[in-house]
Amino acid sequence: MTTELALRPPVVGIDAPALDKKDWIAGLEKGLALIEAFDDAHQRMTASQAGERCGMTRTAARRYLLTLQYLGYVASDGKLFWLTPRVLRIGQSYLESARLPRVVQPFLQRVTAGTQEIAYVSVLDGDEIVYIAGGCVPAPPACDLCWQWCARCRP
Repeated sequence: MTTELALRPPVVGIDAPALDKKDWIAGLEKGLALIEAFDDAHQRMTASQAGERCGMTRTAARRYLLTLQYLGYVASDGKLFWLTPRVLRIGQSYLESARLPRVVQPFLQRVTAGTQEIAYVSVLDGDEIVYIAGGCVPAPPACDLCWQWCARCRP
């Protein structure tokens, strides 16, 4: 007899099976939640602030943040924590391992060359779209507008 967690996948639209309790690693979930807690409005946070955003105590958040600091995913001045560029490796792993961005990129380049318009490909991640590939038209040096890898927006 297996015991399934009551939680279904946290991302709406992801069709994953229920997870057996013995296979669940709560610490991984909490560490990733702390990484995701940083955003434009919360670029630097204390352990208390991060814990509050993730529903954990200051002590627990501090331990996770110190572990993430040791691994190079966050930095700290002793009071505040912030993300380091190392977190981009997680997203980069998706872009390098997923076939779709590599397959569509040559087509996007042809579309942009032929139409002189910017073209994007995005995928759904829950209720957000994530841009995974794009083609830009050559622009004057003063015009630096182009798409961002993994930019998100709500449709």
